Amino acid sequence: NVQQEGNISANTNNVDKNVKPDGSKSNKNNNGHEILITSPQEGSKVGRDVTVTGTATVATGMHLWTLARREDFSPLWYPQREIKTTKKSDQWQTTVGLGTPQDVGWSFDIGIITVNAEGHQKLMDYWKNAMQTGEWRPLQIPETTSPPRIITVVKTRH
Repeated sequence: NVQQEGNISANTNNVDKNVKPDGSKSNKNNNGHEILITSPQEGSKVGRDVTVTGTATVATGMHLWTLARREDFSPLWYPQREIKTTKKSDQWQTTVGLGTPQDVGWSFDIGIITVNAEGHQKLMDYWKNAMQTGEWRPLQIPETTSPPRIITVVKTRH
């Protein structure tokens, strides 16, 4: 079955948005993925560039990506970049860019997803084109291989 969470397609029957005591969200499912966002916290006030940190255990052959969107852009997202974890640690850190100066005051969703090789290639093709042309347009995200982790932050400065 395909479930929807935050309008990202997730190939799972177990969509879980549990919030841990520290405000971070984690998911572990039968696909062998475990994703945790440790910073920023849900509802944080942020600027244009946001450092996002967490931990992830991802099954072999799957890829971890970060996405962002202004709340009113749903169901479309802006792919930000693939996230790499080190072989010695499951910790990761990435930077997400949130909008333009006119977007101050808006809420933004930051999403972490896992995709298979086909989904990864679609996201990489988009990312490479956007980096080369400067044309960043939101798109529908390919099917994910685990429930997305999504937090919402508020842009208070650029």
